Amino acid sequence: MRSNTLIFTRLCLLIATTSQLRISLAQEEQGPRCIWYGQSHAVGTHWFNKAANIEAQPLNDESAEAVFKQRCPHWYADYKAADPEGPLKLCCDAAQIQTMTTAMLQADGVFARCPICTNNMAISICGMTCGQNQSLFMVPHNDFYEGQEYVAEVDYRIDDDSVKAVYDSCAGIQHTQTGRPAMDLACGAYNAKTCDHRKWFNYMGDPTVSEYVPFPINYQFLNESTEEVRLIMAVKNCSEALEGSYACSCVDCSASCPYMNPPTGEEEGFMIAGLYGITFIVSLVFGAIAMVFILCGSLNIFKPKISISACCAGFDGVNTLLSKLFLNWGHFCAKHPVLVLAICSWIIGGLAYGTTHLSVTTNPIELWAGKESQTRLEKEYFDEHFGPFYRTNQIFIKPLNQTTFTHNTSAGIETFGPAFEKNFLKEVFLLQEQIQNLTTENGVTLADVCYAPMVYAGEKITINNCVVQSIYGYYQNNMEEFEREYVDSNGYTNTYLNQLEDCLR
Repeated sequence: MRSNTLIFTRLCLLIATTSQLRISLAQEEQGPRCIWYGQSHAVGTHWFNKAANIEAQPLNDESAEAVFKQRCPHWYADYKAADPEGPLKLCCDAAQIQTMTTAMLQADGVFARCPICTNNMAISICGMTCGQNQSLFMVPHNDFYEGQEYVAEVDYRIDDDSVKAVYDSCAGIQHTQTGRPAMDLACGAYNAKTCDHRKWFNYMGDPTVSEYVPFPINYQFLNESTEEVRLIMAVKNCSEALEGSYACSCVDCSASCPYMNPPTGEEEGFMIAGLYGITFIVSLVFGAIAMVFILCGSLNIFKPKISISACCAGFDGVNTLLSKLFLNWGHFCAKHPVLVLAICSWIIGGLAYGTTHLSVTTNPIELWAGKESQTRLEKEYFDEHFGPFYRTNQIFIKPLNQTTFTHNTSAGIETFGPAFEKNFLKEVFLLQEQIQNLTTENGVTLADVCYAPMVYAGEKITINNCVVQSIYGYYQNNMEEFEREYVDSNGYTNTYLNQLEDCLR
């Protein structure tokens, strides 16, 4: 019986291996194929693509072809060079090109200062979306929606050196609006110092941490040591210029900075016995002078002509006078301590009498704006005719436990203060919800008195429209979002602390 089972198992493995071999041979015979074509359905703002196993199809849409030429110049030039007279054949239709372009606008907003960066990023994005040879470097994982097969996830084999080159062309860009490195905004939980090319691409392929990713893209970073086919990109350096545009500036790309020869130091002086010549000569002269004075002193060549005590005799009298004066003052103070303390206190009190007329100004308006200043006059006019200017009410809460704690992330061990302890924050969030739900005896709620700038005139204000500046907003004021935990691609557990650090950076 055991022998029959073993034979059956081996037979199944043989059949499976033969089937896989036939599939692989069939794909090689077919050549490059499309893994998708056309759009299936949307989830929120993200579209999924219909699964396919066909050759690239003619685009036949001049507007979409113009967009593809602008966004994917590298791929367009290659495909038109291979077939100049024929139609442009792609593994995407006009709708997919439009969706891809819309998604790439997000990158434009962050890296717009350096066009070569977005152009390099577009090589991998265009190759994935529309490349004629998708099946060579991508493996789809399909699912079904209303009877239609669609691609739910892809494995993307890509050259590691190419990805690093893309990252290097973007890593130095500064974000204009924030004045910070663009990678602080584009690398998820990492910043410009802790991010690298793999972390960046993994973030751009993980929909659990980036709301701009439509479906999971599992990047496999390969190099020359593997025999698997991978996408190798012709990446340009950030110091190079695209046709019709300028290269990245020196601020965003160190390679664009003008090259200057390193400054040359002063010529080395002559050396004597391993020492600089000047140093040796000065030391020799100083030593010679010192020896002369020592020898003259020992031979009594220089004899004093004038007595030093005769010159300073007058100082002894002054010293004696001051000694007697302070001695008598000390005796007087010791004999009459009460009188001395009383006189000194009267003198101090008289000098401090002016403090009775001192007025400490604590009103910030009085501190920063004079009564006759234009700003003060305009504020008083506003308060008189329109009502007092809006001011935010703040509540400061301090935890009793003042110990710090750490959280292990892929960027290293991060230390957090006691104000970010989970149980403390939960209590604060619950208190915030209670305050937001307060109602007076007359039925007045926060929505009746709060500041709601996003509500149109005449529209009814709800509590959700009120401005409440709290870190609870980083979790959409949702306790389930605050409690959510997951394991990232590097094997680290992401908690509320990762989201908090990302938002506070």
